[in-house]
Amino acid sequence: MRDRGSIAGFLISKLAVLIVVVLLICSIFGAYRGIDRSVERRRANKVIQTLIRNLRQVDSLSGRVRVERKLPQLNDRYKLTLSGTYENCQIVKIEASTHEEFRSVIFLNNRIENGTFRIKRENPEGVIIKKSGRISLDVF
Repeated sequence: MRDRGSIAGFLISKLAVLIVVVLLICSIFGAYRGIDRSVERRRANKVIQTLIRNLRQVDSLSGRVRVERKLPQLNDRYKLTLSGTYENCQIVKIEASTHEEFRSVIFLNNRIENGTFRIKRENPEGVIIKKSGRISLDVF
């Protein structure tokens, strides 16, 4: 009878150790995903801030201007969407979509294209911004 109790106790302790190990592995994976999303968020924000900085720079300059910039690359595939409308000023919405969506809105004095536009690209490498009266935008 004693052997049954010791075998049951032994198996219960091994089961408890197994549960602790599984929980530890799950928490490690959860922490890794959190760090991975944080890095993704930082990189997507860097793409958006690069576009904002360069659009504002071209908007503030007078005369003919041409700016060509490489965009920071994200690890995953992502979609970049730029859209705009003109209502007393140019409203530009920038969205970088990976597993999550990251958005920003800026206001410019000069029109982009004809004021209303929408540009969608997957995994863009760079942007060309030209100004000659109006701003022209090409994402490649």
